[in-house]
Amino acid sequence: MKRKKTTLVILVVSLIFSLVALYIRVLCSISDSYPFSKLTNDNTSELFATLVQVEERKVSYGSYFIIHTYEYGDMLRVGAESVLFYDYLLNLPQNQTIRFRLEDTYFIHLDDLRFVNIVALETEEKEIVTLESCNRKRDKEEAKMKTMTGEPPRVWWRVLLPVF
Repeated sequence: MKRKKTTLVILVVSLIFSLVALYIRVLCSISDSYPFSKLTNDNTSELFATLVQVEERKVSYGSYFIIHTYEYGDMLRVGAESVLFYDYLLNLPQNQTIRFRLEDTYFIHLDDLRFVNIVALETEEKEIVTLESCNRKRDKEEAKMKTMTGEPPRVWWRVLLPVF
């Protein structure tokens, strides 16, 4: 009886240790890649869609655009600070083909997300959002966080988000 109890305790402790190790591994992989790593063609994925409309939303901290498409509904978002040509974006015609990029971290889970921030957007005529404009925005956010806290931002909360 005592031997079975000892074996059970060892198994439970091993299982808990394995789950904690896996959780830490996932946590480290996500925190290393987001939010302030430089966006490149290597860590983003390119997609195409047909535009329905573009809608601007103003919130207390600024504004962002919701890009409605036939393929992805209203899940595509872009912050106004990253947009190079506001009027051009707002006046894009319906059925316009757009090309956009997503971070690979989000591309992998695209079917499970309610919305996703795009990091590049263009038509055949013009680049509306570039990886460089998104990188500049991220650099500003990182500098602001360092000024406020004296240290780089922490993103550990992003791992808990899917749990809730």
